[in-house]
Amino acid sequence: MTATLTGLIALVEDFLKDGANVKYSEAEITRALQVALSEASLAAGQSLVISGLDGAELTTLPPRLEQPLACGAAGICAMMRAGARAEWERRPGQEPERLMAWGEYWFAHFQARLAEFYPAATARTADQRRTASPWAAWNDDFGERDGG
Repeated sequence: MTATLTGLIALVEDFLKDGANVKYSEAEITRALQVALSEASLAAGQSLVISGLDGAELTTLPPRLEQPLACGAAGICAMMRAGARAEWERRPGQEPERLMAWGEYWFAHFQARLAEFYPAATARTADQRRTASPWAAWNDDFGERDGG
């Protein structure tokens, strides 16, 4: 299955149990998907896009990341809602705190899946393997080799 913005919004809505967009608008879910996709792109070391998001016509998101991306976006939505509600709503049961904890849990779950799919390479400073941006080797020694 090739992911599209509409399909991923539906996955996130299903995960949040908010198909009618009572608590989370499509705009909020879309923003959360943008943030989660940015995280995935950083982990992958390449720009990942979803058809329909930010004008993309094709999807480069691997199918194995669709569910984790939806979990991460749901976590982001929950954290955004908790942050927005923390100032003005104090209900019994500490709703903003519980919502924040739930969001943090699912965002961490998403990040753990990214780490499984894209394991971090060993630290790369002067001995980087890739010669093209964004991981190009640093060629300037700022005069340190000449004692300057």
